[in-house]
Amino acid sequence: MAEKKDLEAGDPELECVRKPMPLPVLPKPLTLEEKKYLLAVERGDMANVRRLLQKGHRKKHIDINCVDSLGRGALTLSIDGENLEMVELLVIMGVETRDALLQAINAEFVEAVELLLEHEELIHKDGEPYSWQKVDPNTAMFTPDITPLMLAAHKNNYEIIKILLDRGATLPNPHDVRCGCEDCIRQSTEDSLRHSLARLNEYRALASPSLIALSSTDPILTAFELSWELRNLAFAEQESKAEYLELRRQAQLFAVDLLDQSRSSQELAIILNHDPDEPAFVDGEHMKLARLELAIDFKQKKFVAHPNIQQLLASIWYEGVPGFRRKTTMEKIMIICRVALLFPFYCTLYMIAPNCATGKLMRKPFMKFLIHASSYLFFLLILILVSQRAEVQAIQLFGPEWMVKELEKELLKQRGNGPTYLELVVVVYVLGFIWEETQEIYIEGIRSYLRNMWNFIDFTRNSLYVAVALLRFAAYLQQAAEIRRDQQTKFIPRESWDAFDPQLIAEGLFAAANIFSALKLVHLFSINPHLGPLQISLGRMVIDIVKFFFIYSLVLFAFACGLNQLLWYFADLEKKKCYVLPGGLPDWDNAGDSCMKWRSFGKNVIGAPIATTRLSEQALVCIPPRAPKFTIHEWKVSNDLRCRNAEDQQQLADRILGECKRVREETGERSEIMKATSDRRIEERIGDIEFNKSELQIQRKEICIELEALGVYKTRLQDCLASLQANALNICRKCLMLRDGRIGIDLVVDEVEQCLQQEITTIVGGQSLLKRVLEQLNEQMRRLRATRYLLDRDLQYKQAAIDIDKGSLSLKPTDLCLSVYEGYTNLDPANISADEYNAYSAKNIQMAAREVTSARPIRMFVDTILKQVIDDLWTAYNKCNHAFHERIEDTKRTKSKLEDMHRDTTQKIVEMQNNILQLQKALSDKEGNTALAHTRLGKRAQRVGAELVRDPPGQALYYECEMLRHSAEQLQQMLQEATASLRYLLQTQIQLEEDINVKMNTLKIDDVDCMTLRATMDYHAY
Repeated sequence: MAEKKDLEAGDPELECVRKPMPLPVLPKPLTLEEKKYLLAVERGDMANVRRLLQKGHRKKHIDINCVDSLGRGALTLSIDGENLEMVELLVIMGVETRDALLQAINAEFVEAVELLLEHEELIHKDGEPYSWQKVDPNTAMFTPDITPLMLAAHKNNYEIIKILLDRGATLPNPHDVRCGCEDCIRQSTEDSLRHSLARLNEYRALASPSLIALSSTDPILTAFELSWELRNLAFAEQESKAEYLELRRQAQLFAVDLLDQSRSSQELAIILNHDPDEPAFVDGEHMKLARLELAIDFKQKKFVAHPNIQQLLASIWYEGVPGFRRKTTMEKIMIICRVALLFPFYCTLYMIAPNCATGKLMRKPFMKFLIHASSYLFFLLILILVSQRAEVQAIQLFGPEWMVKELEKELLKQRGNGPTYLELVVVVYVLGFIWEETQEIYIEGIRSYLRNMWNFIDFTRNSLYVAVALLRFAAYLQQAAEIRRDQQTKFIPRESWDAFDPQLIAEGLFAAANIFSALKLVHLFSINPHLGPLQISLGRMVIDIVKFFFIYSLVLFAFACGLNQLLWYFADLEKKKCYVLPGGLPDWDNAGDSCMKWRSFGKNVIGAPIATTRLSEQALVCIPPRAPKFTIHEWKVSNDLRCRNAEDQQQLADRILGECKRVREETGERSEIMKATSDRRIEERIGDIEFNKSELQIQRKEICIELEALGVYKTRLQDCLASLQANALNICRKCLMLRDGRIGIDLVVDEVEQCLQQEITTIVGGQSLLKRVLEQLNEQMRRLRATRYLLDRDLQYKQAAIDIDKGSLSLKPTDLCLSVYEGYTNLDPANISADEYNAYSAKNIQMAAREVTSARPIRMFVDTILKQVIDDLWTAYNKCNHAFHERIEDTKRTKSKLEDMHRDTTQKIVEMQNNILQLQKALSDKEGNTALAHTRLGKRAQRVGAELVRDPPGQALYYECEMLRHSAEQLQQMLQEATASLRYLLQTQIQLEEDINVKMNTLKIDDVDCMTLRATMDYHAY
């Protein structure tokens, strides 16, 4: 039940993989206005873009944030064109920036980056994502993990990185590749590829030289640490090893480039002696070269091998012997030999007076190296003398007689001997080596000590020598105790000692220690420019040898298992056959083969004799028994019978000889006659074949001529088809596509479009016809090639027959190449009669002639078809051009008429505006008169008594007011009509301008674009 539940639950990793991904939202189709908008942005047309944006803000009929089919918006197009004014206009007009900042950084458009950053700071609110983070990741050009600073670091753009860092942009350190935090586990579970690529992008940004230089207080240390981290990542993520190693090389090269900027030895010394935990280096102090040691620890080979560093190291190395490298070879050898021979004096003087001039000279690196090397070579010399028993040989060669006798007595004493003087010198050297290694561990630390592989050899050597000393001391105590018990034990020879005697084990360890001591010379030779690189090659070669030996051992083991499985039974069987004698001894006399086979399986056979047993057995010869004796009568009868038989046989032989001579002469004569007849028939046959061959060659020549001619016609057809496809058809289709760019009322299906469609139909029909003719031509050429192949094969057969017959005709009875068929081969294998042969040859000749005859008319047919197609194309071309010219003339006339109307309308607008001004002035004047009349009436209304009479002046004023009111109403009505007329005139002017622009666009398309393209069309007969 538990398994069933697990199966129902499913694997969470598989569920993650199978989780459906959201489909990207594709951009919606663009309207005509949006296409114009994006095209104007791409061309940098500021006026049209501003007009379209303002129009879009007013009428909301255009999406200012629209994108084309490639997902490029207006800002992206302006950034790609590096049009800063356009970018500024779009940002001011409210176009969404989205990932435009990343686009600008990717295009390295510094001014646009500054502008977009300022805009982002204005519109961004705390707690909300930035503009580039709001883009749909399914349609975005950059992955969500890419930030502006990261992208700028990828581009290694110093200016953009500095701008971003000044504004507070940061790049967090990536998590360790083995990190087990919740975020890393979640990201790896959701999408392991994206998680890995995100880490790679982060390190690609961190490896940017510009970012390191701007953000790090110690760029060289940062480059070292980053290259080491990238090296570990390359081994941790094998899938991206090449990318991480490339980034590591980039970081190493940056450190080397920084080193190139040093212009003096003082600057170089400050760089190489810089230590963050120590005070700054002052010129004249002892150089610790902390930064160089750090470079060695981080395996910065190019940094260490830089010429500037090597020059400084060389000056430090040869400080004690100035000018050493400029001396001659002989002078160098003399200096080295002097120091090597006087090293005991130098060492003693240094121990007595270390601060004297010579003692200070001893502290110089080169002198120290020479003295150490000389001392070690002297130590190796002591080891050689010890191994060769030099003390004994010196006494035997140069010592007095009494000393030699004492030595012989001492040599008889095999056990209980103490160390020799040379061995005591070796002990002193070993104590010095141990003190040197202990001091190195104390100064540099155990980790630094263990990183040097040569220290393992030194440790092994010292350990072996210490073990030798302890074993020799234990052996001396043991042997001294034995000698005290029995004085004769000191004369026991070595071959009688116990195999695990402490002194024998000590001598074996001493030999091994000598080997390790000699290997130390390899380390000394590493300073040589020729032997040093060989050590590196040797080390890598040893690794390859171990790998190969592992594979070889695996293959050998596999074959051994197979052979053992195959032969184990027979091995045991042969062993039982061999070991049959009492006591389990092999029986070499009776089972020698089995014993030899058993030995091939690697078993040691005891008692095997010398391998001559079987040869000795074969050398024995059996003696047959003696024959019985006959009587004298039997002897005589036998002799008479033999004589009579001999005479009969002689007579028979004479008769046979005579008959043979007669038959030989008759057969010889018949053979000559038959040979002459055969020769004549063969010559006739050769003549017939050569005649047929000449006829076939004539037909073959005509076929080749016809094939060559058809090949020319085929090339003409192919050239015509290619020209129609690449030139005429494409131009016509492009003209149709360009005419689709007409706007407004001019986007009409006119006669030009119909002619273009007819011309395309004519071109396609001509292509179809030419393709069919080309297929017929290819078929005819195939048939001609097939006929030529048959003729070639027939000619080959005939030539072979001629060669065979001529060879047969040249044969003589005395030739050595003759042979006789003894009945196992049919002497007459021919299965075709002479009539059939003649009919076959005639058929081939007739077939060739028929194919040649049928191929000739097709050339005329091709000429006719080509001429017909070209004539049809020219007709369609001229008709279409005529339609274009008429359409262009009509458009020009219409455009000219519209321009005249536009000019008249503009004049009317000016007149109407003046009229409106005059009406407004008249209204103003009437307002003054009306006010005057009303004022007079008001004052006259203040009269009292009988004076308030309706007199003529009052009537006149009243009529004046009415007349003024009526006049003002008329003027106001006329002003309204004039204003409405002006508005209609302005609309008419705008419409006329749009119509003129439409006509200008149509004229550009038809007269400039299409007619220019059509001028390149060329039809000829090919």
